[in-house]
Amino acid sequence: MEPAPADRLEQQIEEVKGLLAKHGLLESVARRQQTPRSGLLEEMQRRQNLVELEMRLRTFHPADIASILESIPPDDRVLVWGQLKPALASAALVEVSAPVREALIGSTSAERLFAILSELDADDLRYLSASVPEPLLTELAAKFDAQDRSWVEQSRSYPEGSTARLMTQDVLSLHAPQTAGDAVAGVRQLGSLPAHTDRLFVVDARNLLVGAVPLGILLVADPAADVSSLMDPDIRRFHPYDPAEEVATAFERYDLLSAPVVDDRGKLIGRVTADSVMDFTPRPRTTSSAWPASATPRTFLPRCWIPHATAGRGSRSTSPRPSSPHGSSEASRERFSSSSRSRR
Repeated sequence: MEPAPADRLEQQIEEVKGLLAKHGLLESVARRQQTPRSGLLEEMQRRQNLVELEMRLRTFHPADIASILESIPPDDRVLVWGQLKPALASAALVEVSAPVREALIGSTSAERLFAILSELDADDLRYLSASVPEPLLTELAAKFDAQDRSWVEQSRSYPEGSTARLMTQDVLSLHAPQTAGDAVAGVRQLGSLPAHTDRLFVVDARNLLVGAVPLGILLVADPAADVSSLMDPDIRRFHPYDPAEEVATAFERYDLLSAPVVDDRGKLIGRVTADSVMDFTPRPRTTSSAWPASATPRTFLPRCWIPHATAGRGSRSTSPRPSSPHGSSEASRERFSSSSRSRR
C-alpha cells in the first residue's frame, strides 16, 4: 500500500536529515584526524555520502525537494542545494518560497546559477525575474527567440505581487466563427496541451475575449456546431495589475483551474493557472518541521515538470503535425492560434 503524500514527504525529509547528520559526523571526524592516511579515508567516506545524497535527491519530485529545502536549517539547505543537478535545481527553485529562493540564489556562484536558470522556459524565468540579478536576467533572456525575450523583459514593468508576474503565455484561443470540428483539429495538430488546460478561450477578430469553451464540451460537441454556441460568455477574467492575493482568493472561492488575463481594452494577453496562484494562498504545510527561515506557510502544488515544455507554442514545436480530418491543415492553423502570437 502506497503511503499518503504527507507521510511520504515526512519520510523523505527524515531520509535527507539522516544523510545530512551522517555528513556532519564525517566532517567532524575528518577535522580531528591526525594522520594523512586516516584523513584520506574519512574524505573518501564523506564524498561517498554526498554521492548517496545526490542520488537519493534525484528520485524526488521538485515540489518535494522544495519542501525539504524549506524544512532544514540554512547550512544544510545550501549543502542539499549544491547536490542538485541544474535541471532538478531549476524546477525546485520555482517551487520554493521567495525568501528561500533569494537565499539560494545568493549562495550560488554566477556560473552555476546561469546553468540552473538556463533550464527554465520563458514563463518560469519570468516568474522568477524579481529574484534574478538584472544582468543575469538580460543574459538569459538573450537565449530566447524574439517573442519569449519580449515576454521576459515585459515582466520588469509590472510590480511584484501582480497578476502579470504569474501570467503565462501558453494560452490557447479559438475564434468565434470556428466550428467545433475545426477547433478539435487544431488541438490535435498541437500534439500536446499546455498544463492545466481545462478550457479554451474564445476571441473575436480583434483578439477581444468573448468567452470560453470547456475542453470536455468541445470534444463531444457536434463537429458542425459553432464555437460561439458552445461558449460561456460570462467568465471571470483578470488584469495584469490585479493583486495576486485577490486572484488566489478567486481561484479558491470559485474552484478555478485557469483564468484569462486581458489588457485594458479587453484583449486576451495570457492566463493564470492554479499552480502559480497557490503560492499566494496561505495554508498549513503538510509537515510540521518547517524551518523558520521560510516564508509564510504554503501548500506545494507541483507544477507540470517537463524541462523546456513548449506545449501551446506552435512556433517552437519540432514535432510533426498530423493532417486534419476537417479540411486543410493550413486553414485550421490559421483559425486556431495561441494568443501569445496574436495578443497585440
